[in-house]
Amino acid sequence: MGIGAATFRELAELGARIATPGAPVMLGRQRCRLKHPHRRHYRRALERAGHEAVSLKTIFDTSGYAEKPLEFLGFGKVETMDFSDYEGAQHLADLSKPLDPKYRGRFDFVLDGGTLEHVFDIPQAFRNIFDMLAPGGTFVSVNGFTGWPGHGFYQLQPDLVWGFWKHMAHCDVVRCIALPNDPDVAPFDLPDNKGSAARREYDKVVPKGRVSIYYEIRKTADSRLAGDVLQADYETKWQNAQDEETDA
Repeated sequence: MGIGAATFRELAELGARIATPGAPVMLGRQRCRLKHPHRRHYRRALERAGHEAVSLKTIFDTSGYAEKPLEFLGFGKVETMDFSDYEGAQHLADLSKPLDPKYRGRFDFVLDGGTLEHVFDIPQAFRNIFDMLAPGGTFVSVNGFTGWPGHGFYQLQPDLVWGFWKHMAHCDVVRCIALPNDPDVAPFDLPDNKGSAARREYDKVVPKGRVSIYYEIRKTADSRLAGDVLQADYETKWQNAQDEETDA
């Protein structure tokens, strides 16, 4: 997927907000190219992050990869992890399989700029990311939400994000938003639906075109993998039915 203008805006805000990670890694070697029609969005994002006087040419290099822009935004010397070394990744791993123990707690920042939608076993990939994050670390992911047919194996939904990261992994979900690919279209929140028997569906509010789901996770000292991942409205209906049987 790569890091377009809309994702760059979110990462610029994040880089200005969190402490510089000591050990950052990017899943897949993501592209980050300066696209002429969106130059004003890149400039505005940099201004809001406190980089008013910076020339765009100093941030982006001819390789087209994201390491230099991410370093400029405050994420440190970003390493890369991929299934193959065809783009020069430093770490090779199959996220569909349990990760080598040497990566456990190794990274303070993990960025998924559109890799997970291409991984068959997403639950295992989530567990791997949880394991590789150090306590206090941040995980950011942006993958297809709607409008990406044929792009990868999956388009992801907020119930999956909240169900795994908050209710199974006991991490803090700092942000979960729908992020339109068009930076002129505003993002909107995708809140936790836990406790509701009514399903949240977004067909009437989601804009046309490609929209991603962008979320920021913080692993705490109390985070652990425990519990089930259940779709929120069904879980509530099942619990309500059980309560009615108990009261009968």
